[in-house]
Amino acid sequence: MPQISAIIVADDRLLSGQRVSGGQMNDPFSQTPNRDDDEVTSESSAVAGNQDAIAGGGMTRRFKGKQIFAGFSLLVASGTLCVNAQINLIHQFGRFQPGDSMEADLLGAENRPDVLSRHLPPPDAEAENMRSTTLVVERGDTLQKMIRRGGASAAEAENAVTAIRAYFDPRKLQINQEISLTLESQQLPLAAAGYPHGATADNPPMRLSHLTIQTDVDRFVSVKRQQDGRFSAEEIITELLRRPTLAKGTINANLFTAARKAGASADTVVELIRLFSFDVDFQRDIRKGDAFEILFDQELDYNGEVARAGPIRYASLTLSGQRRELFRFQPPGDPDADYFDENGKTARKALMKTPIDGARLSSGFGPRKHPILGYTRMHKGTDFAAPRGTPIMAAGNGTIEIAGRNGGYGNYIRIRHNGQYKTAYAHLSKFASGIRTGARVRQGQTIGYVGSTGRSTGPHLHYEVHFNGKQVNSRTLKLPTGRSLQNSALVAFQQSREKIEQERIAMNGDPVQTADAK
Repeated sequence: MPQISAIIVADDRLLSGQRVSGGQMNDPFSQTPNRDDDEVTSESSAVAGNQDAIAGGGMTRRFKGKQIFAGFSLLVASGTLCVNAQINLIHQFGRFQPGDSMEADLLGAENRPDVLSRHLPPPDAEAENMRSTTLVVERGDTLQKMIRRGGASAAEAENAVTAIRAYFDPRKLQINQEISLTLESQQLPLAAAGYPHGATADNPPMRLSHLTIQTDVDRFVSVKRQQDGRFSAEEIITELLRRPTLAKGTINANLFTAARKAGASADTVVELIRLFSFDVDFQRDIRKGDAFEILFDQELDYNGEVARAGPIRYASLTLSGQRRELFRFQPPGDPDADYFDENGKTARKALMKTPIDGARLSSGFGPRKHPILGYTRMHKGTDFAAPRGTPIMAAGNGTIEIAGRNGGYGNYIRIRHNGQYKTAYAHLSKFASGIRTGARVRQGQTIGYVGSTGRSTGPHLHYEVHFNGKQVNSRTLKLPTGRSLQNSALVAFQQSREKIEQERIAMNGDPVQTADAK
């Protein structure tokens, strides 16, 4: 059986002589600890025999649950495997591990991001004349400050940041985000260079050559020094692959825990709750033994790793034996998709029943003994206990009538939705950005955060619904249904719904794409 030698350039070191039998590459980092979400992985197509072939792989980097892909190429000829890093992200992001590329055949060579290689210098030049550094964003950092810390001059840092602004706002840096810099030797004669800052002929002065910054799960910005000394920036975008996924299960403790156990992301579960929040009281309607089903797309990077979850395409809740279904559909001519029941009626109503996620109903509408004043009085709202800082959403579209301090209500917001309905939110810790009297808000928009301002014994949201000037019980209020699809739009919806139903039926028998929570 032929022996295959692997030569891997990584982290400015040359690793060679890793041997493979039967086409499986030994992992040069097999002694490293188990990786977590903040480690780098590299995957390549499996290679067997004495074939001539060209294949592709990639590497992934995550921060705060996000990833970025950077490609490299494999050349297999006459039993020798050479892994040649095409871009310096391999140097900058540290160790990687070879493995099987799950989606290489599915994506095809035409989709491989080999175009990235032209933005960066050849590996041999880096080894001799360049030094790569990866910096992690810390509290109080600015992009310009980090570039200076990496060894660039003040002028270089300023010019590089100016170039980056075409694609990324430097003010949006996140804690733990990584900035990767490469410095190059100036290679100037001693008399001309003067070798400042203690540099010598063996340690010449360095200048900024290029940098990369991850800006999303599928993109990064590359900045490169031009021959005239100026910096130019370019955004590199990699295509994510969509994989339909069905998560379903039975609720034992709560919906959030069960759906997460079934494989849905936290964002997907929050979206599920919001979809049904117009009709379902998540504090009282959910019972042990109720069931759920969610069909959504997982977006995968080139290695088959989940980069993020796409929107929900189908969702159902079976509560006390009654099944409620919602289908995602974009009516012809509409700019956005919406969710409709099986008859083509929108899930949206004028107001949401629950304007806060994950809260506990702590006090309902009606007479109660006031916890501070000590006597019984009418409680004209609904209280939701939640941790301080929990986001509060606008129950419907409307205009803010009041946003400010309001006596015992503390920080208070009141929204006018139409001629009949208003909603009020009290005891907020603070208002969301842009929330002020007269501002327009949309349904589901975050308007403030749970607190305990005013006459309050602990963090909670006091929520009121006003109908024709009077406070009413939001839990029993029957709101009119929204839009219903008609004519050709209804026909198109039914066709879309039938495709989703067929997909669900097929996936319910596929254990690979279906996860259950029991």
